[in-house]
Amino acid sequence: MNPAGAIPMDSRRNFLAFSADMLTFMTGLSFIPATIVLVGMASRLTADKALLGVVAMTGSVAWFLPQIIAARIVHGKKHQKGYLVGASLIGRQAYLVMAIWLLATKAESPLLTVAVLISCIAIFHICDSLAGVAWFDMLSRAL
Repeated sequence: MNPAGAIPMDSRRNFLAFSADMLTFMTGLSFIPATIVLVGMASRLTADKALLGVVAMTGSVAWFLPQIIAARIVHGKKHQKGYLVGASLIGRQAYLVMAIWLLATKAESPLLTVAVLISCIAIFHICDSLAGVAWFDMLSRAL
C-alpha cells in the first residue's frame, strides 16, 4: 500500500522509459523525414511528379489509415506490449532494408529503387501505426 499522495515506484521508471523512447525515436525520424529527404532522394531517381507525390504521401496514408484497424486489434487487450514490440521489430527493419538495397544496387534501376523506397516507407509506417496505438494506450495507463 502506498501512503496517500505517494508516487508509485514504477511511475518514475515508466516516465523515464517513455521519455527516452520518444526522444530517440523522434531524433532518428528527424534525420529521414519522408516528405523531405526521401522525396529528395526519389527526385534524383525519377522526374515523374506523380511518383514523387506517391513517395511523399505514402508515409501519411500508411500511418493514418491502418490506425483504425490497429485500434480495433488492440482495443480492450490487457497486454499490449507484444503488439508494440512485434510491430516495432518488423517496421524498424524496413529502413535498414532500404539502406542495404541502396548500398547493394547503387540505384542502378531507378524505378525499381523508387518502388523499394515506397514499399519500405509503407511497411515502416503500417507497423508504426500498430505500435503507436499500443504505445499511446500503454503510455496513458502507465502515467
